[in-house]
Amino acid sequence: MPVMSSSSEKGNGLGAAGEAPRERRGAAPIGKLMLTNWFDLGKLFVLAGVEAFAHTYGVDPVGQVLAALADPTRRQILERVRAGPLSVGDIAKTVSVSRPAVSQHLRVLQEAGLLRCHKNGRQNFYGIDLGGLTALRSYIEGFWDDVLGAFQAAAAQEAERKRRH
Repeated sequence: MPVMSSSSEKGNGLGAAGEAPRERRGAAPIGKLMLTNWFDLGKLFVLAGVEAFAHTYGVDPVGQVLAALADPTRRQILERVRAGPLSVGDIAKTVSVSRPAVSQHLRVLQEAGLLRCHKNGRQNFYGIDLGGLTALRSYIEGFWDDVLGAFQAAAAQEAERKRRH
């Protein structure tokens, strides 16, 4: 049964020594996942909210995220706000497109759940929104689970073949 990694582990799903994470004492099973801390539970609720929104409004959140990230300017903007929220003017200074184009890119990133906007006085500040990234990560991890399962099956077949010979 897969285990959601804790916030202290690397983002690759493997433990410190490169081995697949093991079930932990006190982990709570939720479907195919093992929740090991409150942070994991929070991620699960965010993902459930994204999926509920997509179901209600007929939107594919992963498709929106992938479409938004297909544009190099939008990826550049996302990288810029990674360190912390920036104003539209500060973002516009770091990219080679017009200010109206920056606003359009920000809107696409916000609609995909990758950016969040908040006002401070007359300025809009944009920062990372984990909703879209969580949906994308879940999608990618589904493939990773398939790869690990195929690797495990191949290793078991090889061990059985060696045992017979």
